[in-house]
Amino acid sequence: MALSGAICFATVAGHRDGQAASMPEASRVFEIRLHDNDTVGVRAFRAVRIGINRFSSTTLNVNGELSFNEGLYATLTDGRDTLRLRPRLSADRRECRLCLDGPLHEGEWTLDIPEGLIYADMEPQTVDRLPVSSDSLMALAVPGAWAKPGERWTAQAAFSIHDDDSIDAAIASSGAPEGTHGGYFSTLFPVLESLGLRGCLSIEGWRCGFTADPPALNVNGRVAKRLQDERGWEMQAHSMTARYQENSWIVGGLDSEEAESILDGAVNMGLRSNMTTSVYDTETRRQYSVNADSTGWEETPVEWIKPYICDYATGRAVAYNPAFSVDYQWGEWFRIAAELGIRANAWVTPGPTSSHANVPLINDICPNGFESDGQTFYNLPPMQSTATRLMMEGQAASGYIGETDPDNRYNAAHHDFFKRQIDEACAKGAWIVMGLHAYRPCWVNSLPGALVSQGGDYPDAWVNPMEGVDPLDDDLSPRPELGISDWSQWHPCPGTRLYMLWELLKYAQDRGMLNVTSSEGFRRFGNTFARGYYNAGIKIGPDKGAGILGTRVRYPHYIIGADGAENYYNPVSSPRVTLTFTVADESRLRDRDRREEGNRGHTFEGVSPDGLRVRSDRRTGLPEGMWIVNGRKYIIK
Repeated sequence: MALSGAICFATVAGHRDGQAASMPEASRVFEIRLHDNDTVGVRAFRAVRIGINRFSSTTLNVNGELSFNEGLYATLTDGRDTLRLRPRLSADRRECRLCLDGPLHEGEWTLDIPEGLIYADMEPQTVDRLPVSSDSLMALAVPGAWAKPGERWTAQAAFSIHDDDSIDAAIASSGAPEGTHGGYFSTLFPVLESLGLRGCLSIEGWRCGFTADPPALNVNGRVAKRLQDERGWEMQAHSMTARYQENSWIVGGLDSEEAESILDGAVNMGLRSNMTTSVYDTETRRQYSVNADSTGWEETPVEWIKPYICDYATGRAVAYNPAFSVDYQWGEWFRIAAELGIRANAWVTPGPTSSHANVPLINDICPNGFESDGQTFYNLPPMQSTATRLMMEGQAASGYIGETDPDNRYNAAHHDFFKRQIDEACAKGAWIVMGLHAYRPCWVNSLPGALVSQGGDYPDAWVNPMEGVDPLDDDLSPRPELGISDWSQWHPCPGTRLYMLWELLKYAQDRGMLNVTSSEGFRRFGNTFARGYYNAGIKIGPDKGAGILGTRVRYPHYIIGADGAENYYNPVSSPRVTLTFTVADESRLRDRDRREEGNRGHTFEGVSPDGLRVRSDRRTGLPEGMWIVNGRKYIIK
């Protein structure tokens, strides 16, 4: 009769030639199941099942990055044919099946599962994997996450203001998109000046002259530096060229049928445009963009390589782009900024590069980063690998339409939502970071009928208070046309979203919150050391929603909070498994079992890893456990 059992990873990975060896953590977690240990029927074998051994709350995940970036898959080979197995998680993620599309032919097959292909989010029993004694740790709400208790956090609450992209319609060199109104200087500067606040500007390097040859601050970069030097604003990295993944496809060769099909509909809007069609070729492992006349492909310069690649049929991001250079987008940014007198000690990623793959690499360059996770809106130690932000266009509030929404009216529901976050941050001594894009149409500073010229009360000259001001040479005090002596006498147009922002900033100020720059915030609240990506299971960028196939939900981290609290998370990866077995016709298997069982003179001798020997005239007569029977490995259950 055929045995139904399991071969644990410990059997394969932890022992050689029947000799006992110490079992790694993975050996106690995973088990691999075949229909019959060493011999399986042709019709019966369809999948290798990888399950979880004993740990009730542990779940499995597939490391899709390993499959794509390293080309490692589970395979079956008989010396002639090599078949790739497709991983498929069960609904409860308690089991992963490595599936075949059809039956195997008879013969001897070798199964190979590469190290790390499967990993487990461990329950709190994994204390022995922590780098310190478990006696000093306590479990956190996130499975597998641990903290070192510290003093209760009692710091004064703080707030920061971020403007992203370094765009202003009044500064030509900022590369403001067509139809842009205002920006960080025209719109946000007077708001902050009126309240005596400092802002933080997330700079795209190419907009400020970082990509010039040689690098040199253009007018936009010089305006940003002036705000830094004279008004205490802080500049922070927003990557060199803010790449996105639109029109970025994966192909298996530039002469492939799919590449030709993509070329037929390709568009070239200049290398700077994310909309210019590009492909990542798996044969050359390089990205190519359509040439100027859309007749062929040319290799994409490093500045314009996109961070993700998508499936052409579905449009879905399926992998991180191996050609995307974090060293260029972030390392070069910080190096050039320092040379040009930009003092930066923090970064804000454009959405697509805020990935589980890239964030740890950016943290190695600068550990102080920001990414809005959409579920938490203020920061407390121990800090995540990136601090979260509260986006003031209303991304996390009800009824949000999109950043290009032209509705600039005061939104009472959004106001109440933002105010609640400020109140909670004050109560907990937290750091809240308010992010926005001041060039978006929702920040226009006027409403129909509001102006004095329209019968309202708001002075016409106050709509665009920086209009006509030379941002480099003029005094940044209010111009005479405004009719005020200093910025504290100015305010945005009531009834607008800009007025709502002004009101909320004033409210935070009145609540006693400190206005801090990003660097000051990190010094006060932590992130002394952050190498992993810890986000409590939240997916980001194209990792959100359906996301990248096989993308992990949580990544390893080790984080120290401002109060000395330490936070750990270490998923357990599977060891490499190599296993040889025989495929035979099931009828012959049954005949063989009958013959063996009918041969009363034949005995089965089992040897356990610790040397115990047991003899039986039937394999099923062996006690439960692992046995080497006539040279073959079995587990009897």
